[in-house]
Amino acid sequence: MLGTIPLKPSFTARYCEFSFGDKQIAVAYEKADKSEIQTYAIDRVLAKSIASPPAIFMDGVTQVSWGALNKTLYASTLKGFINIISCENRGIDNKKKVHKDAILSFTFSKDKLFLFTCSRDENYCMVDPDTLEILNTYNFHSNISRSLAISPLYKPDSKPVQRYHILVGGGQDEKEVTTTRKKGGFEIKLVNYITSEELAEIKGHFGPIHSLAFAPDGKSFASGSEDGFVRLHFFQSDYYSSKLE
Repeated sequence: MLGTIPLKPSFTARYCEFSFGDKQIAVAYEKADKSEIQTYAIDRVLAKSIASPPAIFMDGVTQVSWGALNKTLYASTLKGFINIISCENRGIDNKKKVHKDAILSFTFSKDKLFLFTCSRDENYCMVDPDTLEILNTYNFHSNISRSLAISPLYKPDSKPVQRYHILVGGGQDEKEVTTTRKKGGFEIKLVNYITSEELAEIKGHFGPIHSLAFAPDGKSFASGSEDGFVRLHFFQSDYYSSKLE
């Protein structure tokens, strides 16, 4: 038997995410340019979900994710803001405009030490999750940035193959490929996020790349594209050499 969360009438469920411990779920609903963020407690015994009011109302939410220890929620918006929301009082603890245009996605490292954002303004940003200070801005091609994945090998216990690497992907909207002079930009780039050095470029997709994910051991990754393909990539032996540290 499976429990379900009913969709709010006339609303679209844009994004959902389990909390740490899997006892709650956060959902961002959308109606026109108005958004509602709701959290639900999960009752596994009765196989159902229970809404935890009050809801949080914002404009143009694109993604919502849980912060450290499930005490906060992070919400990105169509206007380029990142908001930190208190789960206790349902108010905004911090808010900052990180991009000039819509934030299409953002990604935390598992230990919440890093936060990276992807935007329609063609930039990626490395942001301090506590202060929302922009630590670095990256622009690797003149097209929309849509997806990013963080290598799990950045931790000290990952030695001797410690890697401060991210994968970034995006690309021009398919409907604009034949109407502008910009290239598609459907390549995946491997980047050292400390030095901002572009280490490799992986081709193969012929549509915007919406999703990237490292394997837990950091030895491979998957990419999902609007071209209809999911590609599984394995790093070759030279990835573990000193030249790609």
